[in-house]
Amino acid sequence: MRRQSGSARRYADALFGLAVERDALDAWAGELQRIRAVAEDPTALRILAGPRVSLEQKRRVIESLAGPLSREVVSLTRILLERKRIELFPGVAEAFVDRLRAHRGIALAELTTAVELAESERRLIAERLEQRLGRSVEVEARVDPAIIGGVMARVGDQLFDASVRGKLESLRKRLVGARSG
Repeated sequence: MRRQSGSARRYADALFGLAVERDALDAWAGELQRIRAVAEDPTALRILAGPRVSLEQKRRVIESLAGPLSREVVSLTRILLERKRIELFPGVAEAFVDRLRAHRGIALAELTTAVELAESERRLIAERLEQRLGRSVEVEARVDPAIIGGVMARVGDQLFDASVRGKLESLRKRLVGARSG
């Protein structure tokens, strides 16, 4: 999960408010994710950030790559292009989805495992976290061989560490404490 800038969050908040009013949360979230993919593509980003390409050409590039877009999302895109801030788009899309999760009472669980998880394992971990937290959980997984085995889950500022590395570190601290005590 990347950290969004304050500007990206402000744009997302403004668009989110409109989306709530117009009952377009899911539609606009999908549109933002499509534009995010365009803005994260290095070739497309060079075109969109390039000074020789007109705003209208940039808008057409986005629409041709991202597909049909609502008037409001097109307006946001135009503002970011005019202000030469297209690099904010991934953060805007992420902040919008964060707001959508919060609006629906869904927590984001960032899982870290030493190996790739099967979908059934992800679902099981999500279910256990939902029981523990008392609310729905959406899982975002990544692999980090340094944890050796097990799983680490971060939900907001809570860390659930069931990794081998975490257990070894805990054991080390107890042994050091016992030796010095």
